[in-house]
Amino acid sequence: MKISKNIILSHCAFIVMLLNILRPRNPTRSVSRNISVFDLPSSNGSVHSLIHCFSKDDVFNKSSMGWQGIWKIYVIHWSVLAKRKKNMLRRLNDILPQQWKENNLVAFVDQYDSDTVSMKVVTCFSGPFASTQRKGQFSVSLKHHVAYHDMTYHQYVVTLIVEDDVSFDPSILQFTSVVLRGLPEGWSNCFISACLPVSCREVVCLQPRGSGSNCAFGYLVSLNGSKLMLDHLPLRTTPDCQMNYVSKSDSRFQSYNTKYHRMIFEAPDETDGMWKAGKQGDFFKY
Repeated sequence: MKISKNIILSHCAFIVMLLNILRPRNPTRSVSRNISVFDLPSSNGSVHSLIHCFSKDDVFNKSSMGWQGIWKIYVIHWSVLAKRKKNMLRRLNDILPQQWKENNLVAFVDQYDSDTVSMKVVTCFSGPFASTQRKGQFSVSLKHHVAYHDMTYHQYVVTLIVEDDVSFDPSILQFTSVVLRGLPEGWSNCFISACLPVSCREVVCLQPRGSGSNCAFGYLVSLNGSKLMLDHLPLRTTPDCQMNYVSKSDSRFQSYNTKYHRMIFEAPDETDGMWKAGKQGDFFKY
């Protein structure tokens, strides 16, 4: 039986239309609040399901210089405390090379403050854990993850994340380069600040899983570590406890301490630290 060309074409068009209707939609492309989706590769090469929660404003200007093996420094900042940013800029000037501002070496992560973050953002990043978090706790934790997001987007090999109420040891330049040389392949993060006892007597020591993070106010992160942290969204708790959760959940996450763990410490002139900001505010309510 001879079938006309027009009939064949009409059948093909109908099949194509039907396939388009039935084709499953990629959930990472369903964008709320008019945000841009960045196809960031996760540690296993996939695109994380919550990448769409990040905004285009969560990508900072790319750093064009390095510092002792560090490609970018992120300062977790509560924008309400303008004096604290001024103090931090002074401290950074004391340790960083000239032209660090012009070369975008430092980014202040000042978005998602607890008093301005929307419920839509909270539910996107925390999902079923949203109602169990305080506003300040969620804000601080999300700011750390904004740093992971930017690091992954720009493919920085190593970054330093500090909170805005810290000070630096005058010898941090020397110690940081020693620590980075001592870290093995596959490391995820290394704490160079501590508020818990550290028994490490070597340049670097693998931290027992679930032993505490020694506080997340100053630590080095590898590109692999930032991807793993993004892989384990949604946000559940504070930054240090979130890292403990990832460490216990994923054997690929290798967390280290160092005998030079006092390179970064809480600044004596800052009495209202970020940990207090993390306790600020009530629990989220629906």
